[in-house]
Amino acid sequence: MTDFGVSRKREDEDWACGTCTLINPAVVNRCLACEGPSKRVKREHVQLEQPIGSTMSSDELIASMMAQDAWLQQQMEEDNYARQYERNLEKQRLRGKISDRCFVFRSRKLKEMMETGVEPVSCPDIYPSLRSTLMKKSRDDTSFEYVLCGPTDHFSSDEGDRGWGCGYRNIQIVSSHLCRSDAFRNRLFRGSSEGTPTVTKLQEWLENAWTLGYDRDGSKQFESSVYDSKKWIGACDAAALFRSMSVRAAVVDFVSNGVRRDVTKMMEWIWNCFSRGQDRPPLYLQHDGHSRTCVGVIRQRGTMNLLIFDPAHNSWGLHCDLAKGDLKRLTRGAISLKHKEYQRSSCEVKDIYCSDPSVDDQYAIRHATDSNTARVLLADHRVDPTATDSQHK
Repeated sequence: MTDFGVSRKREDEDWACGTCTLINPAVVNRCLACEGPSKRVKREHVQLEQPIGSTMSSDELIASMMAQDAWLQQQMEEDNYARQYERNLEKQRLRGKISDRCFVFRSRKLKEMMETGVEPVSCPDIYPSLRSTLMKKSRDDTSFEYVLCGPTDHFSSDEGDRGWGCGYRNIQIVSSHLCRSDAFRNRLFRGSSEGTPTVTKLQEWLENAWTLGYDRDGSKQFESSVYDSKKWIGACDAAALFRSMSVRAAVVDFVSNGVRRDVTKMMEWIWNCFSRGQDRPPLYLQHDGHSRTCVGVIRQRGTMNLLIFDPAHNSWGLHCDLAKGDLKRLTRGAISLKHKEYQRSSCEVKDIYCSDPSVDDQYAIRHATDSNTARVLLADHRVDPTATDSQHK
């Protein structure tokens, strides 16, 4: 067995599911279809193990196996948030990690979210606790300074999107701030909702944004389809979605020259961004392989740390940490951010204005395909969506 619990099969072996008898040519010891336990069998034994009375030739059997593989691939592609949530919830129930009562409660919650398209905030006290902790530290130590965005809620990945949904969760975090504006909330839910859009609803709205002409390059990359899928998205897709909602969005690229250097300049840029006024929106921060939301910066004796809302962290865990005055899981310093994609040798600002989806290509948002690029998304509902480019400059 390897460190990951995956057995290595020999070239003359396959996996056969002990539950549904499906042949799995992969090197996993769980069936890809029913997730039942699999066993290793000889290939020649598999070919001989045909139903009694079967007249299938070897070629026909191979064709049948290929059809099974194609079916499995289709099932993986058609997987979505709700199916993954239900599957993982059932696993937890069978393994005794949650009670039957909890299973029923969370299943009903999923059904309600799918029907309404609204996800409630699981822990609304994180931002107030963070603000109180920072204020206390600044009173106790005069060298402790901080800047913080406006009120914002934390959203963490759950059973339905763990492993692929960080982009949507960061959109929810940013939206939780924007939804405090009556104008923005009216555009989303006609002012009647207490919550933020679900992952599935955001997928639907992103496709609508592409239909309206926002971010044509991104639309082509995803073949104009993300709804009911597990496709990863990034800052550019988030910007297209916000712009379609009449929100001014800007994407800032921090591009590396390949040299590992200090990230202080990027942190100073974020500090200045939050220092421009009160009630600033949080920043969607994307880098190679993951995205997080920056909600503030702390500075003490010349050392700066970003305050991060990471969807990979459990909301209640963060709340418990803040209750003890612990900022460890929320802070990211220069050492933890010291990757090539965070280094800044040049900075390109692309201001995108929501009023015109057919904005010239020189201003169009591009997808960050280079691993040396980190992107920051700014969204601000307070800018008049009918204003011209020159009025914003």
